Amino acid sequence: MENILVFHLPFLPNKNIFMNSNSPFVLLVIQATPFCNLDCKYCYLPDRLNKKIFDINLIPSIMDNLEKSDLLNKELNINWHAGEPTVLSPSFYENVINEFEKYNKTNIKIQHSFQTNATLINSEYCELIKKYDISIGVSIDGPKFINDENRLYRNGRSSFEKSMNGIELLKKNQIKFSLIAVLTEYSLNYPDEMFEFFNEINATSIGFNVEEKEGCHRNTSMDKGMTEKYKDFFQKFILKIQNSDIKLQQREYLNSLSSIIYQSDVYKNGLVKPLSTITIDIAGNYTVFSPELLTVDNGKYIFGNVKVDLFNDIFKNDEFNKVYSEILEGVEMCKKTCDYFNVCGGGSPSNKLHENGTFSSTETNYCIYNTKIPTEIVLNELEKHQ
Repeated sequence: MENILVFHLPFLPNKNIFMNSNSPFVLLVIQATPFCNLDCKYCYLPDRLNKKIFDINLIPSIMDNLEKSDLLNKELNINWHAGEPTVLSPSFYENVINEFEKYNKTNIKIQHSFQTNATLINSEYCELIKKYDISIGVSIDGPKFINDENRLYRNGRSSFEKSMNGIELLKKNQIKFSLIAVLTEYSLNYPDEMFEFFNEINATSIGFNVEEKEGCHRNTSMDKGMTEKYKDFFQKFILKIQNSDIKLQQREYLNSLSSIIYQSDVYKNGLVKPLSTITIDIAGNYTVFSPELLTVDNGKYIFGNVKVDLFNDIFKNDEFNKVYSEILEGVEMCKKTCDYFNVCGGGSPSNKLHENGTFSSTETNYCIYNTKIPTEIVLNELEKHQ
């Protein structure tokens, strides 16, 4: 379906993409390694020099745990993240993928994905990606002068050329990929340059992660004084997409449009739902809600280990119940005070904790930039073309 509601969007998503018929479980995030070959200035991860790797012997326990907890749906989505996954060899993932299939007793589809800086993508990785149909998300902030503001090696050297080499290899091998860019006060000055750059890359979609106070990153250039500047940037970027023939999708815009059309009975905020997202570290320790909670306060929000604690038994964990109670209080506060609740569902617990000091709170920068401003822009467009 094309040009819905006069928007130049390649499709209007079917509401079923938001539905899970069998269980609340949507995504399994696994930390392949805490280590990252870059040292991005805004990174929230505290242990980026740790070169330990995911224990492949945990896989039987993970699959058994998911089955006994009655969480498996028709498809199991596994995202390798929380460090740079490609610092490990393609053979590591070949073994991991085969091991997951070995213990796939119900023969469900297992879809793997990487979120990568692309600096280490080579021909061998491209072969792996194509062989197993791995979904790829690439993190790059824009053209070189923007990217080099924050995404550097530890010696201060630019990562841009290596990332672009990886992107070109993906394109050469006809591998589709999405993009994520972190927006800062500096990058908001360049909507035209950002659009031209992402347009030339020819990715399927671009998502904007606004620089946040989160984890070990305790400062941000994107405080609430940046809202008008961000809105101007976002409007200009969307207008560029609408006035072009490209098929690039903008994640926040599309999410807001989908949420408005399908209303709150379909929209689900997995960040506030237990066991919607399960995040597992290299040793099998797991958390739920926001994946970022895995590394906060020396493991304060780790609620179990896959080898000994069933996911469904999380509700017997006193610390979990305390956190969940606070999160629900925050969701109820949002519901009572926020006009955007039906397109949000209660915000992000991790952002509430890091910005407001408690889960039991309301508005954050995450709310403003990821939900409120995109929704305002979508609603204004709908009113113009009603």
